[in-house]
Amino acid sequence: MYDITIGTGEAGKAENPQIISSGGMGPCISIGIYDPITKRGYMRHQNSPDNDSEMEDFIIKTLTECFNANILDVYVAGGAEGKFAEGVLDSRIYVEELLLKYFDKDQIKTKWSKYDTTTELILNCKTGKFKVVDCDKAAKKEEEESDEEKIWNS
Repeated sequence: MYDITIGTGEAGKAENPQIISSGGMGPCISIGIYDPITKRGYMRHQNSPDNDSEMEDFIIKTLTECFNANILDVYVAGGAEGKFAEGVLDSRIYVEELLLKYFDKDQIKTKWSKYDTTTELILNCKTGKFKVVDCDKAAKKEEEESDEEKIWNS
């Protein structure tokens, strides 16, 4: 469905007109960065990103490819709390502080996931628009459509 879907522990880059997705995130956190001049998108999907250098290395590498850090759009999403999400609040704080080290507060948009949910961060490089999709709702809708199809086909 998307041109590029990155997995846990991976980073990816997309160009106009591609769409890049984080894949499903529960307690994982993804950072998406969009350069409106080059129409390139960069994304990293990380499990428990506190106290490691991979997120920061991703940001630094991305900034070397961008013309002007002050015009970049930054989106961070994921980080659902829940029974399998030990330390997720520490990860959220770490990522927020890390982003403020490199970007102005007005450049950063944050959408933390609800308790025990799975979400996906998506960036359309053609339009420069980010969106966060609740994967649990999508899965439920597909199940309902499948059930409905079975009813009508029986």
